[in-house]
Amino acid sequence: MVLPSTAKSTVYGDRDDCSFDAANQAIGTVTFTRKKNTLTVKVSLHGADPGNYTVRLYQFANNDCGDHWDLGTFKVGASGDGSRTGSADVSGEGKLFFVDVFSDAADNESDVVKV
Repeated sequence: MVLPSTAKSTVYGDRDDCSFDAANQAIGTVTFTRKKNTLTVKVSLHGADPGNYTVRLYQFANNDCGDHWDLGTFKVGASGDGSRTGSADVSGEGKLFFVDVFSDAADNESDVVKV
């Protein structure tokens, strides 16, 4: 039996550039769970700007953004809250990943985690 590997990170507002930008205001959390070649992420935003957001999972490779997968969209209402869960087949990829949670008005990223 293979147990999943799990990691958590904060999602920071107004952060871009493959997580190299400084960590700003925390606007949510992300949980990464990897079981064999499937990586599932659950993003929860709190206090984000209202709008439609896309969750993009990135592999962090060679100290830069690597392959990426779009995991769907979700809406953040006037309360600033919203969430999305999505999965990707990461066969043949490394173990370092982060998420970019973006809208037309905002770009927000997690730290790089190892799963």
